[in-house]
Amino acid sequence: MKKLAIAIAAVLMLSGGTISILKWMKIGPFADTTAEKSDAIKQIDNATRFIDMDPMFIPIFKDNGVAGTIQLHFKFEVNGADNEKKVRQVVRLLNNEIFKDLYAYIPRTLHNNNTLDVELIKHRLEMDAAKVLGPGVVNAALIQSMTNSGG
Repeated sequence: MKKLAIAIAAVLMLSGGTISILKWMKIGPFADTTAEKSDAIKQIDNATRFIDMDPMFIPIFKDNGVAGTIQLHFKFEVNGADNEKKVRQVVRLLNNEIFKDLYAYIPRTLHNNNTLDVELIKHRLEMDAAKVLGPGVVNAALIQSMTNSGG
């Protein structure tokens, strides 16, 4: 009976030592999962986000009247919640800058080419976003639709 008690005590001490080592090294059931969770949260925060912008109506003047209106629907693609927050804070300023640029650019382009290239408009949107927000905040401009009503 005495040998049985010694054997049980030895097994308990070995299991206690094993558990304390597992806990100290943070392995097995005591592994730290907060690092994995924080990595998952960082990946979600750095996910690509799309910001819908208000539709824009740009008048085109010819002689003394309006020759037509360009209607533009677009989104901006950004990475992460921080960049999305930056864009949402200055959305009015960004819309104003885009309108001023396209108001001058579109009639000049139509005068020279008689057609509008969607890729050029997309590039102008990205340039305006970089001018207002700084480089690297907006990844891309996605034009949903661009229609010309009138002449």
